[in-house]
Amino acid sequence: MCSSLETNNPNGGILIALRRHGILCTVFERDESADMRSQGWGVSIHSTLTTWEAHLLPEIYDGVCEAQVNPAIGRDEVRGVPWINGATGKVEQSVPKSKRLRIRKALMEGLDIKWGKRLVDIVKVEGGVRAEFTDGSTVLGAALVGADGSTSIVRKFLAPTTHELHRLPINALGCAVTMTEEQVNYFNDHVDPLYFMGTHPETDTFVFWSLLETPTAPGQTYRAQVYFSWITSDVDEELLKQPLLDLFKQKGRPFFPHMRDMVEALPEDTVVTKVNLVDWPYVEWDNWDGTCTLIGDAAHCMVIYRGEGVNHAIVDACQLADTIKSAADGHISISEAIRAYEKQMRPRAKEAVETSRQAGYDGHCYARVDKEGSFALLGEKPV
Repeated sequence: MCSSLETNNPNGGILIALRRHGILCTVFERDESADMRSQGWGVSIHSTLTTWEAHLLPEIYDGVCEAQVNPAIGRDEVRGVPWINGATGKVEQSVPKSKRLRIRKALMEGLDIKWGKRLVDIVKVEGGVRAEFTDGSTVLGAALVGADGSTSIVRKFLAPTTHELHRLPINALGCAVTMTEEQVNYFNDHVDPLYFMGTHPETDTFVFWSLLETPTAPGQTYRAQVYFSWITSDVDEELLKQPLLDLFKQKGRPFFPHMRDMVEALPEDTVVTKVNLVDWPYVEWDNWDGTCTLIGDAAHCMVIYRGEGVNHAIVDACQLADTIKSAADGHISISEAIRAYEKQMRPRAKEAVETSRQAGYDGHCYARVDKEGSFALLGEKPV
């Protein structure tokens, strides 16, 4: 049995899990090579590490665990994510523990990836599905899994009337910053060496800071990401007409001195990106009689405020691999395997999309989180 997968980000989770089960499958990746795009951000793994370990070959799992954003943090250490008062920088609460990793390269090793394959059509045929690509090539598979991200092409075929994303009334800007050892040490000593989030008590602007890279040789610098977001208002149309770097600095000025000074010192060539806050709450599609399905952001795109997206993608991959293994062993058909996976995934994913959306709203109201708490933003994240 062969499973065809089309993805715009070869996280490799489903392939690696299937490989452990001895099942052949292939990724068809739209990028021309692994180096075409910089993936930029790290990801936070929390409640799914044990699930992943059970489904990965030992050498792959070891590579994942070694892909630490900050090697100084022990391989087996997991940390809570601090929530700070944005004006003072003081840690006031903490999110349940997680591990911050950069795993893209670790997960790609040894996978069968066909590069430069942009999907244009999928057709149900006898015995499975045919995928067609812009280069004129086609491939047949027993099943097709759309792992192609929030703007999934596969989802457009499976959910033609509901595939569009839902835009939240939140504006956001993010950028990568170069940091000195002194700046990083301040965050390490007073907040956290890996990441923190917080809300400003006067502006209700949300901030997220996360370390991306640590020096591996003399003369190298630290790199981190900084993200500001705020609930949209009538003045935003004019605000967003100005250069994004100017607006980014404006949003950072009310924050505690070390954050303010770091943002204020950003050079003029800093690339600031406007981030669209979107989700896909439907989590429903036609699986073409059990021959096509979706995983990850393609199935349940959610906003970032709980850090759950990648963890649900991991569980998707492991659950789907297990049901496909049952089909390969002759216990059920491939269509039954697809349906069994979707039955497990849908209630879990729908709840996560909704809770992440609420976390987005709560994260922009300091008074609510400070006085009442917010399960959506700070509560346990069982996946």
